[in-house]
Amino acid sequence: MTDYIRCWWLSKYGYIGEDQLYRSFKREILNPESQLTADSFLDEIYSDVDLYIKIASPSQKHWNLSHQKPILDALTNINTFNVTVPRPFILSLLRIRRDNARLLKQADLINTLQFLERFHFKFNAVCRMRPSGIDSKYSVFAVKLSVDTSKADVRTTILEATDFLKRKAPSERMFKDCLLKNIEYKEDKLSQRKLIIYIFETLEMLAVNTKELKYHMVSIEHIGSQSNFSPTYVGKLGNLLPLCFDINRDCENLPLAGKLPEYTRSRLELVKQFCSDNASKPTWNVGDAQQRQEDIANILTSSFFL
Repeated sequence: MTDYIRCWWLSKYGYIGEDQLYRSFKREILNPESQLTADSFLDEIYSDVDLYIKIASPSQKHWNLSHQKPILDALTNINTFNVTVPRPFILSLLRIRRDNARLLKQADLINTLQFLERFHFKFNAVCRMRPSGIDSKYSVFAVKLSVDTSKADVRTTILEATDFLKRKAPSERMFKDCLLKNIEYKEDKLSQRKLIIYIFETLEMLAVNTKELKYHMVSIEHIGSQSNFSPTYVGKLGNLLPLCFDINRDCENLPLAGKLPEYTRSRLELVKQFCSDNASKPTWNVGDAQQRQEDIANILTSSFFL
């Protein structure tokens, strides 16, 4: 409840720390020039709570129309990155769409949410940069949106927000370096599974040029086995492959020559490409994993730094 009320406050009145919430509310409600009353406060937080739920816990029941799927995907992915700082800004965006849809086309909402998704994938999920100043700026832009009264005003505020975030984004070199340094999946580091699945979904989408496939039914295969491959590279992206659970189980700790016939059972384009690229290789070594890591980094950089 505290998280929601603070998010709502940041979207309407400005940035405050969590410990300042009550004092800020008391100061505002006692201000004779303020439009906020106890009744209006309760009415507004009641009215907006469904929007917050759609942000904090998005599901198909909230976005059940086909043209709303990009909204669901973007909000879900932002949560995958464990990011909450853009919520006040997103709350203001959704409030505009609900209360005065003519000010913000759905296509523009989708473009903005997808920009936020790409930014926070780079900034938080991969590079783990400190969000100093970003949370307060999100509140500034959210408050501006809450008082914007024309399409031009809304468009200008969104442009100011995206321009600010572009200046905060990591460089391509930093992004590539952090992909190798920070993204890892092995027996003692399982927490990044959802993030790695997101990366493989992105690579699959780029390979087939559609968004037909979701990876909710795949496991993560280690091409070089966890039992005998380089400890440095065994959990890195270059040594990982998405596979259904049955194929992954059948591969066990086989060498590459034994795994390739099992891999060919997969219908995933990423796996097909891997089999084609490595059909003549009897073994898989660190150099192969390093090269594949570089190839993946180049593809993701091309996609996220357009």
